[in-house]
Order: sequence, then C-alpha cells, then structure tokens
Amino acid sequence: MNELKRGMFNKRMLLACFVGLLVIILEAYDNVLEGMTFANLTAPDLVDDPDTQQWLYETGHNKYTIWMNSLFFLVMVLPLLSVFSYSASFLEERNSHFHYFIQMRKSFVSYIRGKYIAVALTGGLAILIPHLIFYMAISIFFINDPNPAFIEGSVNGPFSTSFSFHPEAYIWLTFLTHFLLGACFASIALCLSSFVKKAVIVYVAPFFIFAIWEISFGFLNLDYYMSTSWYDMDMFADPIRMSLSFLTIFVATYTLFTWKAKEMNAHG
Repeated sequence: MNELKRGMFNKRMLLACFVGLLVIILEAYDNVLEGMTFANLTAPDLVDDPDTQQWLYETGHNKYTIWMNSLFFLVMVLPLLSVFSYSASFLEERNSHFHYFIQMRKSFVSYIRGKYIAVALTGGLAILIPHLIFYMAISIFFINDPNPAFIEGSVNGPFSTSFSFHPEAYIWLTFLTHFLLGACFASIALCLSSFVKKAVIVYVAPFFIFAIWEISFGFLNLDYYMSTSWYDMDMFADPIRMSLSFLTIFVATYTLFTWKAKEMNAHG
C-alpha cells in the first residue's frame, strides 16, 4: 500500500496525468470542439440551412461524438506517460541504497512483489485517470444521447455492436484496455530498470520498444498483435489474443524482474 501511495502521489504522476489530459483535450478541440461545438451557427452560410445547424449542434454537443474523437493522439505518448511517474523507482532506490532501508521493514520478496504491483498499477492509472477526468467532464456538460443516428456504426471491432445499445459498457471496456496497455509498458520499463544503470534508458526505451513493436507486426501483417489495434479497439483487436498477450507480458516481466532483482540482492 505504501509503495502504491509513493507511486500515485508524486509530482511525476501529476505531470503525466496533466499531459495526458492536455493531449486528449487538444485532440477533441481539433476534431470536434472547434469546428462543431463552438461553431457559429448564425454565420451567413448557415443562417438559411437549419438542417446543417441542427446537425452541427447535435454532433458537436453529444458526449459520445466528442469521446470518440479524443482517443487516438494519446497512444503516441502512452509509453512515455505510463513509465514516467514510477517505473524508474527501483533503479533510483538501488542507486541510492534506499532499498536496504525498506528491507529492514519487510522481506526482499515482499519488496519486489509490491514494487512490481505498484509500478504496473501506477502506469495503468497514468493513462486511465486523464480519460476518466475528461469523460466525466463531457458527461456533465454535454448531451448523453446513446443512440443518435450519426453514432451508429461509427466504431468497429469485436465489441462494436454493443456501442449503440450499451455505450457505457463499451467505453469502460476501452478504458480497461488502455489501463492494461499502460500497465504493460510500465512493467516492461521496471523489468528493464533491473538490467541498466541509467534512468533515462528506463524512460526512453519503452517508446522505442513500442515503435519497433508496431513496425514489426505491421510489416508482418500481424495487425492483431499491434498495440495500436488494441488501443483503438479496431477490427483486429481479437479479445483472446489481447488477453493472452497481456498475460504473457505480465508473467514474463514479473519473472525477469524478480530473477534479476534477487540476483542483484544476492551479490550486494
């Protein structure tokens, strides 16, 4: 619990959430808010066109339209935001010998297990919290119409049919996927931190892993293993492959991290 508190309540986490929220708002503004929500409906070219005025108003003031047009920029900085707040903490504690002090109060096994869980949760929450803040804001200030004609058929993927009938369930499933992606990149960075000595590598390497991951699977036409497909919940986001991939990443990173951490502890 204390480990998670240190991960959640620090300036880096606050900055990561702020940047994530800013990216979401800027995308929504660029795609919907500027041209539709804040459109001048009394402009000369719209005054005599009530159908277009109504369409602009209903589209630009519908929270589901705004939400769908605020998702995609964040994936480009997701690896950076998810690792920034706490993924280098093990390396920093190791370099400052702070981990020896922690081990006076708990076993080394409990320490590394708690560290892994806290880093993974913090990485996921760094992506989830900006989404939640933005979604709660648009839910308060905009129209909550779950079945407008212009939304039906606007998403694809394995759960797309549920969007028209149970949009909240679909949205929360998307949030869960984004949370798991953030947790995956954070756990990868934590695992890496047990092998390197420079914190900058822990922060930067996951982004390059993300780029190589996307380019490689895209080149091999294995889109259903691309993290952007999972993030977008598109037609290639197969639930079984996604679940097995997440599980594989978590098991592999936890195994490597605990093995390396124990080896380092044994050798002082």
